[in-house]
Amino acid sequence: PGMEDSYKKVLNFIKDNSARSAFFGVWGMGGVGKTTLINLVSDSRSKYHDDFAKVLFVQAVKGFTTVADLQKAIAISIAIPQIGNQISQAHIIHNHLRDKSFLLLVDDLWEDLDLDEVGIPSLDAAQPHRRKVVFTTRSMYVCSKMGCCCPEDTIQMKCLSKQDAWNLFTQKVGSKIFDDEEIHELAEEVSTT
Repeated sequence: PGMEDSYKKVLNFIKDNSARSAFFGVWGMGGVGKTTLINLVSDSRSKYHDDFAKVLFVQAVKGFTTVADLQKAIAISIAIPQIGNQISQAHIIHNHLRDKSFLLLVDDLWEDLDLDEVGIPSLDAAQPHRRKVVFTTRSMYVCSKMGCCCPEDTIQMKCLSKQDAWNLFTQKVGSKIFDDEEIHELAEEVSTT
């Protein structure tokens, strides 16, 4: 699906009150727009902020996805004290979120996470608070390990078609490239390879 379709699918998941799944994974190779998509979702908080007491956005980076690093990012996001001890930090995060609904957005997971270790309260549908996690990753395996058990719980982002790549290129560069035939040909070649 294109960016707009993917964006709508993620927002539909966020707005959906059914208990089907608490996890949604966006996966695909590097450079296909996963970070752009989750940033769009984060920037669209006005469309869903009333549904959650807290919306947390965490950007992981390869080699930076340790429990302690995510705890630090979450602590900053929800304005709670940062403590060096992982177990104590997990308790503080858990206590802060335990009676709240929340949406956790995590960009660029390279491996599955034990959310209990981080301090994230249960996402079990039986608990009374609405809680969801949306994450991006390069691996379908990570989606599966994180709890995305059905195809409806994931989106695979793919490279743009040649036409979409050209449209994006001309949108960003502007119509000046049409003024010179040589530049136009070169620009078209660059944008679609």
